[in-house]
Amino acid sequence: MLKKKIISVVLVIVMIMGMSTMCVNAEIPGIEFDEVYYIMGAESGKLLDMPTTLAPGEPLRTTSPATTNYTKQWFVISCGTNKVSFVGATNPYGYGVSTYYLSVSLYENPQNVDFGRFTLERVTYPKTHMYKNYSGTYLIRSGDNYVASDNSGNTYLTSMLGMDCFWSFIKVYKGSASMFSFYYPDGSNNGVYNSTTCNSLFDEKFDELGYNASCHVNSFAQDAYAALNSSGIFVFRGHGSACYISFRDSEGARSGYICSKCLYNVEDAYVVSGDTVPDNAFANARCVLYLGCSTGVTETNSDTGEEYNLVDETYESGAHFVMGTTETVDTGVNNTWLRYFINSIHLQFDIDLALYVANTAASTSSYTYPIYYVGDTCQYLSIN
Repeated sequence: MLKKKIISVVLVIVMIMGMSTMCVNAEIPGIEFDEVYYIMGAESGKLLDMPTTLAPGEPLRTTSPATTNYTKQWFVISCGTNKVSFVGATNPYGYGVSTYYLSVSLYENPQNVDFGRFTLERVTYPKTHMYKNYSGTYLIRSGDNYVASDNSGNTYLTSMLGMDCFWSFIKVYKGSASMFSFYYPDGSNNGVYNSTTCNSLFDEKFDELGYNASCHVNSFAQDAYAALNSSGIFVFRGHGSACYISFRDSEGARSGYICSKCLYNVEDAYVVSGDTVPDNAFANARCVLYLGCSTGVTETNSDTGEEYNLVDETYESGAHFVMGTTETVDTGVNNTWLRYFINSIHLQFDIDLALYVANTAASTSSYTYPIYYVGDTCQYLSIN
């Protein structure tokens, strides 16, 4: 069975490589073409499925995540400006998603026909919008219709935007989970600054979830920036301010910054957006946490009126979910928040519920943990 599975995957990869030569790539935030994703109904939490018993033309369904989810894995293939096709990653015959017979159904080589090509758009809504809970997810459209899925697992086409129309795209390959923390002499804080308290918990829990977890103490900004470009999970635990996070060596001396584009000319500063940053640079990143003081605060250029925000700019460069803080935060409170967030993700909560648990744990009757975030909170970071 394993040998057949490997052969199937190899055949599909060969077919996909051929498809790519026929397509003109157009960037879609957070999506890497020719990579494999779970396509999850954001409202239902169920994955688009292609069971082996399904015949071409039969309606596709969504099913709950299981221990293994091979039939729920899809290549995302670029087919021109903002047009994509979805092809089963483990199906050796090139079957994928189509609107054949005006239903969401299976079709061979869908990238070759108009009814197998879709418009894929990431949506971002303000906090007051009726669909704010689906900000950072994607709409899949065929002509004037949305591809939708209800809580019972039925897929359908509709011209009316509703909760069933939003989809999360979760990359199957998890890659690295990287955390950057610090330990150095600090006379203003009981003799030492220490944000390493959660390191062992981070390693343990994310390793168990299938990531290559690693914690880095007193690293340079350059190394952290490389990790931000390649990691599925990125966590910073150190000093920050509006528009930047700050890195220090083992003696406490500054060793660089990761920052908004407003600080592009600062020495040893690595910017998350702007002309020098490739489109979709952080598309690998499912979850980015900037746990330093005021990292989610917006700065405004008094001369031009242009606004800068580290969280927003990281998201705009392709990350799926990014969070920062909006005021000074005590190191111990940050540790509490992070501990509850990690454990909640490990318990297979989605990001939204993990945020609720962590925020509640880090808040009191007179204090609310101050966060600002943008992106897809419907994601499950634990799906295998």
